[in-house]
Amino acid sequence: MNAPLRWRLALTFTVGLALMLFVGAAVFAVILERAYREDFDRELLEVAHAASDLYAIDREEYPTRDQAVSHVVSELLLGERTTIAFDTTGQRLAVSRHLPGSPDLDHIDPFATPTTPIDITTAGRDMRVVAVQLPDGVRLLVGQPNASFRARI
Repeated sequence: MNAPLRWRLALTFTVGLALMLFVGAAVFAVILERAYREDFDRELLEVAHAASDLYAIDREEYPTRDQAVSHVVSELLLGERTTIAFDTTGQRLAVSRHLPGSPDLDHIDPFATPTTPIDITTAGRDMRVVAVQLPDGVRLLVGQPNASFRARI
């Protein structure tokens, strides 16, 4: 025996509404995750651009490139971020102080890291890293843990 028309309509509308809610929630989650990622990347890129600007200003005030780089790296101590400066041969010029939770960038090749933020997992730590090319052959590596981004999601 067939169910009454009223029951079939109610079931059809309920299933349709549930499907619309599910699809809407999935689309909203994707949009929200992209917005969070853009905010997270913007913060990382702001530090990178601040480093470039600060280096341009400080280079004239310090007698050597290494002193200017050291000053820039010490000034960019922001939360859980780590900053390392390298010369063209890959030798470290300066490293920011490691705060609790800041990523360890010791095993990351600064010349293989792009100038757009990427996810890297090293030593069991998930982080977002970007490289910045400064004048005088200085390459700056800036990284921050992805933990706050993941917690936000």
